[in-house]
Amino acid sequence: MRQVFLAIFLSALLFAKNSLADFQTITTYSDLEGHAFGNQTDRRILNSFGEYPLSKTTSIGEISQISYNKSTYNSGTSAYALNYLELFHRHKFYNGKYVGITMHNSYKFGGIYNENKNLGLMPNQPDYEFRLLFGHNMPDRLVNTVVQNETPYFARAEIAYRRCFSNPFDEYRFTLWAGLRINNNFSFLLQDNIIWNVNAKATALDNSRTNFANFQYSKNANNIATFSLLYHYDRSTAFQFGYLRRLSGNAPFYNYDGISVALWKTF
Repeated sequence: MRQVFLAIFLSALLFAKNSLADFQTITTYSDLEGHAFGNQTDRRILNSFGEYPLSKTTSIGEISQISYNKSTYNSGTSAYALNYLELFHRHKFYNGKYVGITMHNSYKFGGIYNENKNLGLMPNQPDYEFRLLFGHNMPDRLVNTVVQNETPYFARAEIAYRRCFSNPFDEYRFTLWAGLRINNNFSFLLQDNIIWNVNAKATALDNSRTNFANFQYSKNANNIATFSLLYHYDRSTAFQFGYLRRLSGNAPFYNYDGISVALWKTF
């Protein structure tokens, strides 16, 4: 199965340039390890991100994920999954000299898998997310800013609330992208994701949006950071080599550490 995933990823590297103008993509292959309810998990994941502009301020796109999951649960289980397909719409409603603010709406369709088949799988459900993106020193969208490697540094913060329709826990989400230009060919990229599960029906014992006093960062904030080196092949292509590690949190569905390779491409 690992060879199949690598073949799919390598085929993305050969994608022809005669595609939609200014279509921006990220294709990522990850090999990750984690724990779920005391059992070891191993996941091979293929992520796809694509964004297409409709105007200078508006764009649409997709985020999808497929995976192969192994677990030591019940003397060993494995599962293949189309985890989700998510469609989004973005509109930049403020663009200042140093900061731009973009509104993001997305709807995630439920995947094709049995969530009880493997303990490393997330609950299978449709979700809605509202997100605000704050970009500093970013002359273009994320992919173009990263690939073209023209600014000495950039930062983008994303603040989101995800509504989970079939699960009692919604999510507060925070993501930081920070890039540092090393030279014309290389740059450093940090991605830090913090996910906080909140209970839609609060009680005195719940860690919820109405009981902030119960919040413990090391326990409740699932902080996952990716440290990457990027090689800029040309002004439309970059290759990412990253190491992922979970810094805090105890939610059983999130990975602990692993490696990833990615193709950043603009057409």
